[in-house]
Amino acid sequence: MGFPIESDWDRAKLLLKFLKHFYNLTLCISGSSYVTSNIVFHEICEVDLLLKRWLNSEDVELSEMARKMKEKYDKYWGSIEKMNMILYYGVILDPRHKLGFVEFSFDKLYGGIGKNDAMKERVRDGLHELFNDYKLRYGHTLQGTLESPGSSSSRVSSSSSSSKEMSMHDGGTETRRFSLQQEYMMYMTGGKDHVKSELEKYLSEDVEEYREKFDILKWWKVNTQRFPILSKMARDILAVPVSTVASEAAFSTGGRVLDAFRSSLSPKIVQAIICAQDWIRKDSKPISIEKFK
Repeated sequence: MGFPIESDWDRAKLLLKFLKHFYNLTLCISGSSYVTSNIVFHEICEVDLLLKRWLNSEDVELSEMARKMKEKYDKYWGSIEKMNMILYYGVILDPRHKLGFVEFSFDKLYGGIGKNDAMKERVRDGLHELFNDYKLRYGHTLQGTLESPGSSSSRVSSSSSSSKEMSMHDGGTETRRFSLQQEYMMYMTGGKDHVKSELEKYLSEDVEEYREKFDILKWWKVNTQRFPILSKMARDILAVPVSTVASEAAFSTGGRVLDAFRSSLSPKIVQAIICAQDWIRKDSKPISIEKFK
């Protein structure tokens, strides 16, 4: 083979540049100590744009490598209809992105295939359907826990008593004012008696300022009172891991062998072992003695 010549080093540098992006992507989505379901769609879009840029490169070798990678990419991620809807829901439940980012990405990546509008509608319908399922499951329970006993009745009684007092003093002016308010609300909603759901309120609010170090779980914890049902939905969707393979094993050439003993364990035992191993391997945080003084 001989010693590497200058052209070999140029190819090596080119290959390093090519693989660096995929290495960083693997590290990003293989994390086990943070949420990944809200970032994977973003990473998929980045890879698609990167491969398209390399395909148009004047470097013939880079363009050829990108062409082969694009074929492999399209096999798994080229069709937006075949992607798991959880990938979209995870982005929507990220207050930095919401539905607008998903729809923008559809236009940016797949603008020429004529399926954007149908896919946007499918995502919206699926999201509302999933939210309604959670509302049926948790709606009555959460309404009782988030609202203290007697608070609604006290508000209603106080408002009704005050309205009666106003009616007695001003000859029914308050009643007419309330009627006018009802007409205004009907006018604003286009003649429909519609109250926004949690999902509609969440989507209509402005997105959060984008920050790299954003604790999405903390955000949903803080906003649980505002979005009690939607926070339950976010809890389940954001808990889904994107990859079950650790980044260290992603490029490992050694195979994993599951012996007969491990394959015969019950699901509960396997869950207990996995959780215990995760707790043992977790980095320990030093305890400051000053806190206990």
